[in-house]
Amino acid sequence: MRPSPHPHARKPLRLLALGGTTLVDSGGAVVAEQRRRLALLVLIAAGRGRGVSRDKLVSYLNPESSTDSARHALHQLLYYIRQQAGDDVLTGTDPLRVNPDVVTSDVAEFEDALDRGDLNAAVALYRGPFLDGFHIPDSIEFEEWAAAERARLAALNSNALFQLAAAADERCDHGGAIRWWAKLAALDALSGRAATGLIRAYAAAGDVSAALRHAAIHATVIRSELGAEPDATVAAATTALHAPRSAQPRDAPDTESTTDRPLEQASLARRRPGKALIEIAAAVTAAAAVFSLTRRPSTDPVAAADL
Repeated sequence: MRPSPHPHARKPLRLLALGGTTLVDSGGAVVAEQRRRLALLVLIAAGRGRGVSRDKLVSYLNPESSTDSARHALHQLLYYIRQQAGDDVLTGTDPLRVNPDVVTSDVAEFEDALDRGDLNAAVALYRGPFLDGFHIPDSIEFEEWAAAERARLAALNSNALFQLAAAADERCDHGGAIRWWAKLAALDALSGRAATGLIRAYAAAGDVSAALRHAAIHATVIRSELGAEPDATVAAATTALHAPRSAQPRDAPDTESTTDRPLEQASLARRRPGKALIEIAAAVTAAAAVFSLTRRPSTDPVAAADL
């Protein structure tokens, strides 16, 4: 195979199909942007090492054309791609493959990262939906294939985000959990799982107001889009936000658990018996005085209502 005189042939190329569709060189300059040429490259790249047969490419790109004209159109597309990107951009004749030494693909890298368990790298590569805004209007076959791939890759990304969020929850990384759950909620505002995860992550971080705010946003979206109420899991997570406040005494001056105090006093008694016994006796006397006062009838109607 003769070396291509085209300047792009000596530069590594990158096929981007997540969040947009283009072929660029190492400097980010666009190499190809004509839709059918890009669609052809994306289809071949999706075949990975298996490659894609010419018949399959014809069925996706020229389903309404006669066999001879469709094959001629495919031949022309391959010619122009090689003119633009270099003779060695593709390997094989039938099936055709993208040459991995010349062209890298964000979709292939995304799936490779998932295969090796590098979830952070995978979600970083997922810049948006597969072939977002990219269409071949006169080919229903291509549109159906693209829609199926878009749904498959989106599900893989959502599952990776869920695993990252759950792992952050497990290790009490509240900031990380909020970040991952928020990404999931942004991808699917109707997802009860994402909403519940984000509400609980905010609550675990102590930001109850943010948790309540997201619960309200989610409920508004569900009512607007589905004419329904949030599912039971979201409702339970939202209700739980109010429980700690209602269980707290009004204007409680001390949030320390009272169950810890006898243990601390016992520890003091073991270390400094004389002083500890005096302190405990004083605490008991003070508690008795407070109890005596609280037994008196209240003459303040507001205070009576609070009890």
